[in-house]
Amino acid sequence: MGKIIAVLVLLSVMAAPAFSASYYLVESTFRGAGCDSFKTKLLAAMEGQEIYVGWCSALENYLLVIECSFANCRVLRKNQERKIHGLDRKW
Repeated sequence: MGKIIAVLVLLSVMAAPAFSASYYLVESTFRGAGCDSFKTKLLAAMEGQEIYVGWCSALENYLLVIECSFANCRVLRKNQERKIHGLDRKW
C-alpha cells in the first residue's frame, strides 16, 4: 500500500507545472498598469512562462495581456484606443 501511495505522489509532482506565478505577482502587475479592478484568466502556460489576460476598469475599461516568467511579469499588450462596451470586446 505504501508503494502505491509513493507512486501516486511522484506522478502528481511530475504532472504539476514547473512554474506558476503567484497571485500577488499577477495582481501587482495589473494594479501597476493602472487597473482599479480587474478580472484575469490564465490564457496559456508553457515552458516556464504564463500568459494572463484581463479586463481592467479604471477611467476607461481596457484589455491587458501580461507575460509572467519566474520572478517578474511584464505587460505585453494594453488596448486603450477605444472604450470596450458590450460585444465590442475584440482585440
